[in-house]
Order: sequence, then structure tokens, then C-alpha cells
Amino acid sequence: HGTDLEAAEQTLLDAVWLSDQVRDDELLADHMAALIALVGDRRGRHDDALRWQRHADTVRARLPAGSRGQARLLHALAGVLHGKARHDEALALDGQALGI
Repeated sequence: HGTDLEAAEQTLLDAVWLSDQVRDDELLADHMAALIALVGDRRGRHDDALRWQRHADTVRARLPAGSRGQARLLHALAGVLHGKARHDEALALDGQALGI
């Protein structure tokens, strides 16, 4: 099971960089949100997942307002913040995601 998660993480990491390389921000947001959720929620490596926050914020800023990608990134980051017991910050991000 651990090796399956490791393989999934590597696949998502490759997908993030490829999406970034071809400048498809909506696809990048989807892959990045999945990677953040996998690393933070499934693998319990919250600090590693939060290292993606600056890049995620940059991608969110490039996306059209109210896009699905923005909501997915906000929700993924909120999940990691809940895992670190930073509930107020997490609820704020989830509120933004729900508003989209």
C-alpha cells in the first residue's frame, strides 16, 4: 500500500511539472490539488504538502475568477491545514472554495 502511494505521488509530481511546462493552468491546478491532498491527507506529510502553497497561490491568481481549479486548490490546502489543526485558516479557505 505504501509503494502504491509513493508511485501515485511520483506520477502526480510528474503531471504537475508537465502541466506547468505546457502552461495549462486548469490542468495544473487539478494535478497540484491532487498532489497536495495525497501528500497531506493520505500520507500525513502536512508540512511537505504546504510547501506547495506559494506555487498553488500563483496558479490560482492566473486562473479565471471562480474557476474549478481555484476551488480545488483552496479545498486541498484547507484539508492540509485542518490536518495541522489550523482550523480557522482552513475554514477560511474552504469558505472561499464554497463561494466559487
